[in-house]
Amino acid sequence: MTRFINGFGATNKLLKCVQADLAEPLYMAGCRALGLVSKIITAPLWRCLEDKEIHILDLPQVYRKIEDALKRGAEHPQEFMEGLTQPLQDVEDDAIFKALILPCENDGLTATVLENILPALCKVMAAHSAHVAEVGEDERESSKSVAKHNKFPERVFAYLDQQMRTRPNTSLLVHEATIMFSLNKTGDWLKALSPQEADDIICSARKRARTLRSLFKERSEAIKQEKMKALEERERERERKEEKRRLDLEHFTQEINYYGLWQSEREVDEMLNTLSTPKQKMDALKAQLRFRQHVLRQIPPRPEVFLFSSKGVAHSWDVLSTNVKTLVHQAFTLPSASAPEGGLPLLVGKRVRRPKHKLF
Repeated sequence: MTRFINGFGATNKLLKCVQADLAEPLYMAGCRALGLVSKIITAPLWRCLEDKEIHILDLPQVYRKIEDALKRGAEHPQEFMEGLTQPLQDVEDDAIFKALILPCENDGLTATVLENILPALCKVMAAHSAHVAEVGEDERESSKSVAKHNKFPERVFAYLDQQMRTRPNTSLLVHEATIMFSLNKTGDWLKALSPQEADDIICSARKRARTLRSLFKERSEAIKQEKMKALEERERERERKEEKRRLDLEHFTQEINYYGLWQSEREVDEMLNTLSTPKQKMDALKAQLRFRQHVLRQIPPRPEVFLFSSKGVAHSWDVLSTNVKTLVHQAFTLPSASAPEGGLPLLVGKRVRRPKHKLF
């Protein structure tokens, strides 16, 4: 591609972008890593899925082989880059594969990319083979015709999409009949019958047309009602969440009306000195944090500032006090010219009035 673009010339913006990407070593290493995964893992697995001689219940063993190979490849990426790791022994040894396993100046970057990609693929393979129960010969025989992929349903959906685009005014029932007639090869089956048998079947189908249309309408209405129920349930769930959020915000606001919004480090210390027990201090500090997080939606310098615990251990009131002071300091720190756009503190130069009364 580099030789082609350099020789042909980058005559438009797209080719210029491709030319720039081809000059980036990390992008090239990523492309090489994905190519190796395709040749060694993806393509052989797909051929295995399309092989009718392989039973669907044998796939967990295939996934485990791939999982073991991915683990080894992540630990020894150099072997993977050399094409020595082949879990299914079905790699096409063509010119592309030979080019992918040739040493180059981007071997180090390619190994780094593989060390990140292969563990993620290993988790996918482990999930596919984790929950497989042992079955007997009867179940194995009854599931012999089960497809190992979803190519056929995807083909049906594509066919339906094409029909609905080219014939938008046709009913869904006619689309279903057309697809079934085509994919089941009903025309070939009718041609194989005698003329009298074919006429009898067609006449019987015509007589049943009214009944089938009635059944279709009933089915469509049932589907519509189920969709309406699902929409109504989602709307009720949304309203419940919105009502809970409103009540939470109201509660947080009532708390801050009681304690007041502490807006300086000195005020934090003074208000804490008026509280006698650690529990009272904890409640007051949590109210400050909740109000700033949920009502004011202050953007913290670190996400853990709003947390009340760490690794299952509750913070002391000293830690919460430090976090509140961090947020107070951030709110009154004027932005500098180097501050990122959109990251301005919410409470810059502002004060919130509170009623003056004793807490306890």
